[in-house]
Amino acid sequence: MSSKALKRLGMLVRSIRLDYLQHGLKATGTLQRLIEKDGPRGMAWNPSVFGNAITHSRYYDEDIRVMALFRQR
Repeated sequence: MSSKALKRLGMLVRSIRLDYLQHGLKATGTLQRLIEKDGPRGMAWNPSVFGNAITHSRYYDEDIRVMALFRQR
């Protein structure tokens, strides 16, 4: 779907939301570009999407290690 089509759809329905989670969206500026280009009004995710993001990337490994060490104290 083109950016124009997403913006038009956004004017017809309540709101367009991104339905995926990706660690680097904000850090890389991609989220801002998506907002400016396609006009989403929010992000949605569920536990299975988040679990998939954790399982299939290494982005969260250090945070999980730190939390596990903190919890052991």
